[in-house]
Amino acid sequence: MMIKCSHTHVSVENADELWNWVLSRQGLTSLAEEKLTSVRAVAEASLGLHAARVASPFTTAAARTSEGTPLGELLGDEGDAELVTIRCMRKTLHTLPVHMAAYAHGATRHYRLRDVSALARRLSVTAAQLEEAAGHVTAYLRDYGAQSHRTIEGALTRSDDKPTRVRLALKWLWEQGEVTCRNCARSWHQEQRRFDLRSATHPGFDTTIQRDVATARLVEVYFRVYGPATVRDMAWWSGLGQHDIVGALSELNPVELSLPWAPNPFFMLRADYDQFLSAPRHTRRSGIQFLAHEDVALKAYFESRSRYLGSLPPSAIFNQIGEVRPSILRNGRVLGMWSWDHESRRIHYGELQGRMSPAERNAVARQAASLQLRLRHGYLTGSVVTANV
Repeated sequence: MMIKCSHTHVSVENADELWNWVLSRQGLTSLAEEKLTSVRAVAEASLGLHAARVASPFTTAAARTSEGTPLGELLGDEGDAELVTIRCMRKTLHTLPVHMAAYAHGATRHYRLRDVSALARRLSVTAAQLEEAAGHVTAYLRDYGAQSHRTIEGALTRSDDKPTRVRLALKWLWEQGEVTCRNCARSWHQEQRRFDLRSATHPGFDTTIQRDVATARLVEVYFRVYGPATVRDMAWWSGLGQHDIVGALSELNPVELSLPWAPNPFFMLRADYDQFLSAPRHTRRSGIQFLAHEDVALKAYFESRSRYLGSLPPSAIFNQIGEVRPSILRNGRVLGMWSWDHESRRIHYGELQGRMSPAERNAVARQAASLQLRLRHGYLTGSVVTANV
């Protein structure tokens, strides 16, 4: 299927400005007055916060918000009712605004439920047994509210049986969207998952959107947030087939761009490209930014990663299982790496390419000091607790 749209060639210089403009819209800007002012605003501007690693949502939000912005809704038992954490794109956890979660969930549910069915067959759990166990989990949560998966399994598993069916039923309900999950830990480096019924926690989370409608909406918002991008970029990010993406994209009448980051055509919503053309100069430089482990600004791309890697190989910032490590960007290009020292509660960082000028070295030090204070504020000492469902 061909995508009919106008074509524009973009120079290397303008391509870099366009990439920085995309980052600036997400709150990755050196101007404090143009930072975002809430976690929800960050989730809106970035099409969710990657949440597969416990620290990622907190540090992602910290990078994009002003210093006085509270990040506490990401910690503890209570949070923003308009944010929900679901498994969606590429079967990974994302924290999204409820309205975005609806189509991210609806577009990707089919391949997640397919995996649950395959797992049930391997475990010799029939559809009837799975449905029966799901009914018990639903009734238990209705009676007792948010609980850990171990508490649910312990309460619903007979003494002469294994918790396999209950665990699988909880996973099935989560993938269906009937159950939601929240990390209730009080520190950004810990994890205490609690599951509850969607009807109790997020009644506005619509899980009835048809797959084709949800796919069309997800494609539109992806290219609005992350465009310019290629079809392969989105296919990798979302786990959706290229045919479905092209079909939805062809209905949007996008702008087609030739950019130096990949040989395939790039697409961007026409209104966004027009907005970039008239954008002030200061929005075309994003400055020094410390990005989280699995930061959404970097994970959104695959084919066109050279936009931020430059001449670096992917192995410079991606680990062996494909996760992008905490990175430092200078005007959209990877400059170095950083890490958090749990013992000293300090940020350590180092340079990857070239030599920093004195001004850049000072800017990196200032950003590290600012982020360090914010991370300390949301950090409690103790061991990392993890959960897998």
